[in-house]
Amino acid sequence: MTPLEWHYQKLCQTFNASVCVESIFNTDIDSAHKVAHKHNKSQKWQNQKLKRAQNSQQNKSASLAQATYTKAFSPLLGTKADSIALHPRGMKLDSIQFSQLVDSVRQSKADLRFFIAGPYGFDDEFISKTSAISLSDLTFSHKIVRVVLLEQIYRALSIIHHHPYHK
Repeated sequence: MTPLEWHYQKLCQTFNASVCVESIFNTDIDSAHKVAHKHNKSQKWQNQKLKRAQNSQQNKSASLAQATYTKAFSPLLGTKADSIALHPRGMKLDSIQFSQLVDSVRQSKADLRFFIAGPYGFDDEFISKTSAISLSDLTFSHKIVRVVLLEQIYRALSIIHHHPYHK
């Protein structure tokens, strides 16, 4: 956990919120990334037929990586209401709407779970079992997303508790 992640985790505790950050990067995920990365490297001079074959292989490699994420994360899923996947095509929420989402799960006494995929995203099977949200139209590194998400959780708790952090 980075110092900034730790900082927001501690801030959330001031609202009696326990925030756990777990990173799942098992050997299956590592292997899928290596296969997909190997197929994503392209040579500068290729003919069209070779490019089409390579694109097909890239799609298969990305699908393998996505299936690996689904296999790793599926045992951690709760209900659709309390399992949130971060996804580019997810719902776009402002801070107030995000705080309402956090508050609704908090009031139900369920654990809220956020899932961040690797570079190839989640497959449709996994997304269908979650409520998907998008933090931004921009693409962020995995480490940046974790900090942004933790800050938004703290901001949501601040809104819920009428704390002056959110103005």
